[in-house]
Amino acid sequence: MRDIEWDGDSSYYAGGYDSLIASFEVQALLKVDDNNYQGDTRVLLRDGRRWGILIFGWGSCSGCDALEACGSRAEVVELRDEMWGNVHWELDAAAMLAYVRGKDWKLEFSYSAPATRVFLEKVEEWLAYFADHGDLPAEAIGDGPKQLTA
Repeated sequence: MRDIEWDGDSSYYAGGYDSLIASFEVQALLKVDDNNYQGDTRVLLRDGRRWGILIFGWGSCSGCDALEACGSRAEVVELRDEMWGNVHWELDAAAMLAYVRGKDWKLEFSYSAPATRVFLEKVEEWLAYFADHGDLPAEAIGDGPKQLTA
């Protein structure tokens, strides 16, 4: 993982969650956020043949947002490492597609948000395309993750 840059004169990490995800040093292909002052972010990741899904919540203040509550570089690194540990990995696209199709997503807290269903539909579409063609659809290719809204 890439090092977390920190302004030594600050007690606040200004990098944001996107910077933490970028520090994983894997491809972030798709990202869907709730469009609110608090909610969840869903990210489809790829690391060589492995595919991962990360879903995490965030808030609007240091009392309800883990990153805003961080007051030191060590706390930011700890949060980033915790996020990395929460990625659900599968060995390849076919295994991730089977996971997405087979999991009972209704049991997940974030399922009630329309953004989760948008994310899962797009993930399934892209993984099915990948399984058939050995590559992602053209809409998925580009710099940084494709960001969708619900």
